[in-house]
Amino acid sequence: MLMLTHYNDHKKDSQSHRIQFQETDPGRCYDITQCAAYGDTKEEALRNLEEIIYHLLDEYEAIEKLYCAGFYEDDLREVDCFGKLLKAENNIK
Repeated sequence: MLMLTHYNDHKKDSQSHRIQFQETDPGRCYDITQCAAYGDTKEEALRNLEEIIYHLLDEYEAIEKLYCAGFYEDDLREVDCFGKLLKAENNIK
């Protein structure tokens, strides 16, 4: 699942704030050229690829809905410079 994250390095320059999508499951892939499907047979690998593609389409649909609704501060999760969630009030939903 993707989440929208925010990081502030507090340097007060033009790139102090970073907002990006971050995956909560590190095993997921969102760049279709980097996704690989596996199986004991070619058919099983193809079925696995179908599952990956369906998951990608679901996530992209969720991103589209979020974009169409508008991005709001409530959608952001605060992270540190390594992308780890901070234990802050706005991270609890």
